[in-house]
Amino acid sequence: MGQIILMFGEQIVGIYVDATDPNRELVIKHSLEVMRLILNIYFLCGIMECLSGMLRGIGNSLAPMIISVGGVCGLRIIWIFVFFPMEKFHTLSGIYLSYPITWIFCITALTAVLVREIRIKSKNALTE
Repeated sequence: MGQIILMFGEQIVGIYVDATDPNRELVIKHSLEVMRLILNIYFLCGIMECLSGMLRGIGNSLAPMIISVGGVCGLRIIWIFVFFPMEKFHTLSGIYLSYPITWIFCITALTAVLVREIRIKSKNALTE
């Protein structure tokens, strides 16, 4: 789906930018830059949400909440204060680079918690 959206990215963004706007080309250019970065790896967000839902489904709602708030919100705030001021990351792409980084962090943490929960539940099921 992301690739289809990218194919028609200019037309899609054009819907939201007035044709008479003097910054239209610049807005479209930057929007396409963000779309290329995010849409290619947006599936990571879906994996993160599935893992979070799996944990909630087996009765652990606290861990996904802490990991999501800490990983998605906390790490992005840290990114803005630590990395964004660096010249290399002081761009629009530099901000959006924090998205896949935080998604990968959350996927890793959620997977570790899920594996632990499954092991605990399996062990308890065997002893019952």
